[in-house]
Amino acid sequence: MAVEGDDVWVTGFEPEQITRADVQAIPYKRLYVSNGRQLFPIGSRLPERPEPALLWSPIDRGLPLTLPTYRGNYVDLSPVPPLRLVHTIQEQTETALLVAASALRTYVETAPAVRMKPLSWVLLNAEQAFVLGGPLLPLPGPTYWQQGQFLFPVGYDLDLPLLVDDLNSHLNPTGQDWLLWHLDGTYDRIPRTAFQILSIRSVRTTSVVG
Repeated sequence: MAVEGDDVWVTGFEPEQITRADVQAIPYKRLYVSNGRQLFPIGSRLPERPEPALLWSPIDRGLPLTLPTYRGNYVDLSPVPPLRLVHTIQEQTETALLVAASALRTYVETAPAVRMKPLSWVLLNAEQAFVLGGPLLPLPGPTYWQQGQFLFPVGYDLDLPLLVDDLNSHLNPTGQDWLLWHLDGTYDRIPRTAFQILSIRSVRTTSVVG
């Protein structure tokens, strides 16, 4: 990377990287192809400007990222840095389901054990349960996809997806929790140890209010 006035230049992209969703999501950007002397806007045969003569350095040295430590509590919604979840068309794999606790209780009474064996679950409150793993149960409710230790609503991602790895390490440095994100930019912190294998017994012995 290099700096020119108020502009930051980043180079070294492979052609397939330019079309990635996280690159396309970067705001206020201009994308160029260089022939070694001139810069061509992507998709144009006409050069826009000469390639600048700049002092280049590794991006982690030129733009060191330091984030403060944020605290979240299980079930309580916790404030996060000014980040937003935005709609994305990037394909995502559903890995979790937020479901009514009463619906889960009814389902497990007749579901085959082999169907539930790959899944784990936790009771979030008297009305909601969260089921993790796949294939997902055929029950209504919002679905989520996994990125690191984050669980995002399917169809949404951070507005700055390049920060996901850094946020993972700062918000959950021990890796002992799942962070369940909501559309308003808040999250629930769910300890991994709170999850149980989904079974008739585990649901019956957990206080589920119908």
